Amino acid sequence: MKVIFVASGKGGVGKTTVSVLLSLMLASKGFKTGLIDADITCPSIAKFLGMRDEKLQIDSECSKIIPYSYSDNLEILSIGQDVPDNQSIAWRGSRITDMIMEMVSGVDWGDISYLVFDLPPGTSDEVLTLIEMFKDT
Repeated sequence: MKVIFVASGKGGVGKTTVSVLLSLMLASKGFKTGLIDADITCPSIAKFLGMRDEKLQIDSECSKIIPYSYSDNLEILSIGQDVPDNQSIAWRGSRITDMIMEMVSGVDWGDISYLVFDLPPGTSDEVLTLIEMFKDT
């Protein structure tokens, strides 16, 4: 599996747009692709792709999160699927990092070729943790 981080030191520069378009392009080329909305406090992928009514699902047998199947080759996970419009998420850094780690290890991604991360702006703990976690990929 190859990991792609879409990052910027600043917000509002198009990270989500690049993440979504990159994931759609990889999927259209036949690559099994996973897309994670790692911007927990401002998730936007679910709204961007019209997935607001697609709630997060848990596999009761293995207790893993099931990513939303957007197309045959694209699976997506965004906490924005479960956050009502106009509701903010105000969590401390450690809780955000724990949630992102759950989105990576607590999800049944199956056999994917690419995992694309739409990261929050800046160099927060969660960004550094993810980079450290995947430094060998």
